Amino acid sequence: MPDISSIASGAVVAYQRALGTVSNNIANAATEGYSRQVTTLESNPVSRVGQIYFGNGVAATGVSRAYDSFIEANYRNSNSDLLSQEPMVNYTNRIVDVMGSDSMGLSGALDQFFNTARLLSTDPASTALRGSFMADAGSVASRFAELSSQLDLVQEETAQAISSHVSQINTITSALAQVNLQLTKQRSLAAQPADLLDQRDLLLKNLSDFVHVNARFTENGAVTVSLGPSFVRDVVVESGKSFLIGTETNPVTPEKISLVLDPYGKSEPLVSISSGKLAGLLSFREQVLGSSRAALDNLANVFANEVNQIQNAGIDAYGNLGANLFRLDPTVSSAAGGLQVAFDDPLLIAAAAQFRVAEAANNTSGAQPKVGYSVEDFGGPALLKPLSGYGLSNLHYQALVTIGANNLLDQRSLASALQISDASAKTLTQELATKGLVNTQISTVGSPSTLLSLTGQGYAMLDDISVLPFNVNPDLSRVVTVTESRPFAAIATIPSGLQDISLFGKLDEGQNI
Repeated sequence: MPDISSIASGAVVAYQRALGTVSNNIANAATEGYSRQVTTLESNPVSRVGQIYFGNGVAATGVSRAYDSFIEANYRNSNSDLLSQEPMVNYTNRIVDVMGSDSMGLSGALDQFFNTARLLSTDPASTALRGSFMADAGSVASRFAELSSQLDLVQEETAQAISSHVSQINTITSALAQVNLQLTKQRSLAAQPADLLDQRDLLLKNLSDFVHVNARFTENGAVTVSLGPSFVRDVVVESGKSFLIGTETNPVTPEKISLVLDPYGKSEPLVSISSGKLAGLLSFREQVLGSSRAALDNLANVFANEVNQIQNAGIDAYGNLGANLFRLDPTVSSAAGGLQVAFDDPLLIAAAAQFRVAEAANNTSGAQPKVGYSVEDFGGPALLKPLSGYGLSNLHYQALVTIGANNLLDQRSLASALQISDASAKTLTQELATKGLVNTQISTVGSPSTLLSLTGQGYAMLDDISVLPFNVNPDLSRVVTVTESRPFAAIATIPSGLQDISLFGKLDEGQNI
C-alpha cells in the first residue's frame, strides 16, 4: 500500500529539482545561446493492491530544452542574409565618401584644372598663368594617386577582414567537430546534456554570421555542416572531423579572392558562398571595389590621352609642337596611381595654337578669310636654278643619264649599272616615274621585266643640266686659280632643298679645299 510520507517526500524532491531548473533559467537569462530548460515530471509506476491500483507519486525524469529546430534553421538563414549586406553597405559608403568628397574627390581638382587652362588660353605669354596651370595639373595627378591609394587601403582592409573571417570559420568548425565527438557518447538526442546541445546550436548560429549554413542532424544530435547547395558538396564538418578553408589571391586581379576547401589535403574551390559576412565582402570586392578601380583607371587613361592630344596639337613657348603633359608610370599597377606630370618646365605648355584661318560662325558680312603666300625665290647662282625645282639626288641624276644613254633600258640592267640592289632599283624607278621623268612598260618577251625610257620632261631636264658649268662630267666642273693676293674663291652655291650632294675636286699638289 502506498506510503503517504514517501509519496510526499518524492514529490518534494521532484519539485525541488523543477525549482532548481527554474533557478538555472533565471540565472542564465543573459547567457548567449542558452535555451530555457524544462524539468520533465512523470508519475511513478502504480502499485496494485487486490483489484485496485494506487499511485506512487511523481518523479523528475529529465530536463529538456524549449527548442524549435524549424525556428533555429530559419534564424540562421535570415541571419546570414542580413549580415551579407553589412559589409557591402559599409564599404560601399566608404567608396562613395572618398569619390564624392570635396577635399579628396576629382570634381574640384578637374574644375580648377580646366578653369586655369581656359585662363591660360587667353594669355599664353603669362608666366604666372603657366605656373598656375602646372600646379593644377600636378594637383589632378596627385588627386588620382590619392584616390587610388584610398582604394588600395580598402582593398587591403577587406582582404584582412576576409582572412579574419576565414580563420574564425575554421575555429568554429573545429569546435563543432569537438562537440560532435562529445555527442557520440549518447545514442539518443533525449539523453544528451542540454548545455552541450546549446553549445552546438550557438556554434551554428555564430557560423551563420559568416556563411550560409546547411545543417543535418543525426539521431544523437551530431551535426553535419555544408556550405554548398547540398549536403554532399562543400562539407566543412562531418562527424568528429572538420575541414579547413583557405584563401588564394590572383596577382593579375588582386580584388578577387578565391576560397579553397581543404587546402592542405584534397583541395577544391569553394564557390558556393552565397550569404553571410564573408559573401558580402567577396561580393563587395568583385562588384564594387573592382568596378570602381576599373572606372578610376579608365578615367585616368582617357583624361591623360585627351589632354595630351590637345597638348600635341599646340605650340609651346619655344615654338615647338607640344609634348605630352601627362604620363603613366609603368612601374605602378594602376593607371590612376601612376598618373604623373611629364615635365616641370612651364614654357613647354602648348598654350599657343598652330596658325589657322577659319570662317567665323558669327561673321555676317559675307567676307571670306583668305591666306596668301609666295614661293621663296631661288637664292643660288642663276646657272644652277634649273636643278632647284627637280629635287633630285645624285643617284637620280646618274639613273637618268644611264637610261638616256641606252634609250630603252631594263630595270635589272639599271641596278647592275648603278651597283644597287633590284629592290633599290625598283624604288628608284617609282620615284622617277612619280616625278614624270621616266616611262615604264612591262616586257613579256622571255622572263617578265620592266623597261625604262625617259619622258619628254626627263630629256628636258638633262638638256637643262647640259648648260650648267660642269656639263655631264663633274670632273670638268670648273678651274679655280688661287694666288697669294686672292687666297680663296667661291666655286658654287648649293641650293636649299637638294639632297645627297656629291662634291668632286681635282687638286694639284699642295692645294686644299
